[in-house]
Amino acid sequence: TYTQVKGQKVSAEGGAQHTSGVAVKMRRHEKVKRWTKNVDLFKKDFIFIPVNEDWHWFLVVICFPRNAVNASLQSALMVPGKTQQAVNTQSINVDKFVAERQPLILVLNSLLGGSKTSSLFKLFKEYLEVEHESKSSLKGQLCKSAVMTSAPLVPQQTNSFDCGLYLLKYLEHFLQDFVVRSPTDDNFKILWENWFESSETSNMREELKSIIFELHQQRSKDGNLNVSSSDKAQTSSTSSVSS
Repeated sequence: TYTQVKGQKVSAEGGAQHTSGVAVKMRRHEKVKRWTKNVDLFKKDFIFIPVNEDWHWFLVVICFPRNAVNASLQSALMVPGKTQQAVNTQSINVDKFVAERQPLILVLNSLLGGSKTSSLFKLFKEYLEVEHESKSSLKGQLCKSAVMTSAPLVPQQTNSFDCGLYLLKYLEHFLQDFVVRSPTDDNFKILWENWFESSETSNMREELKSIIFELHQQRSKDGNLNVSSSDKAQTSSTSSVSS
């Protein structure tokens, strides 16, 4: 999905040299606009986007995009001490920023340096801008400068194949902390670097295997099919789930 949004690289030389920045972002949006044909993203509090770049998975979370409509950089920085430069550092209290419902793009990546976040942030800001112009029910103009960006230091994978599991774990904990809990306490704070133990991702393999088998059993039951013991043994013998 990210590759389709990202589209063709435009350089100062070559066949795309005369293509304007406006035309590029419009063309990128054209490739994916049907995905949100019946959805107004600006009515959502959070948008979760799994990204695959160079065979590596990570998670992008867009928070409260509607609050960037008819906003300004000054309105986005109403909280004392909040500046774009500060938000871009890993030490910022991002969780409090989200709790205050400020428009924000988060990159949660289990391999630091695995993605050029500055170009990634620019890409998603442009996508939001064109998406809003093309179909949002909200009137007014989206202020890209009011959308803060951050890539907080989160638990890191220790191998080359667990990125998919970390993505799922980021999603699980984000939902628990910001949707289920819906924090409003001024003292609410997440230690992003210690958000969860690495053992949780290892346990996910067994959890996912159990879920898949249960779904298989339910589907077989609904279809009046029997799951044989050999099927169960074969399913249980699977020792890993690739990322």
